[in-house]
Amino acid sequence: MNVLTGRCKNIPKAKTQTACKVGYYRNPLTGRCKKNETKAAAKICPAGYELNTATNRCRKKRATGMSKYPVDDYSETSYDNPQIFIAVWAFVALGAVVFAYVIFQFRHEIVKLFQRTLHRRAHDKL
Repeated sequence: MNVLTGRCKNIPKAKTQTACKVGYYRNPLTGRCKKNETKAAAKICPAGYELNTATNRCRKKRATGMSKYPVDDYSETSYDNPQIFIAVWAFVALGAVVFAYVIFQFRHEIVKLFQRTLHRRAHDKL
């Protein structure tokens, strides 16, 4: 009985923790059971592969002395390739066609804009 309120109050019971299962331990911070970490058996990689110890996975062996990103020799490469020439001019022609189409579509608005500009200049000179 609580003396101040005159009401009955539950008496707190001490928490009893059950033992963790085999292969588990109790984490002192959280109070929960956590699985024991065990080392996996050494993995055997197939021929041409090596074990990456950080990830415990097999990765393809690299040739020693070679860079991860080899640089190709472009000193003998010529940019006179006719396919490149044709592609560049195709883009230029396409751009010209698009520009002409836009001008054609807005020709009336462009003429009105020029007329207004000329009219304002003539008016400003007076």
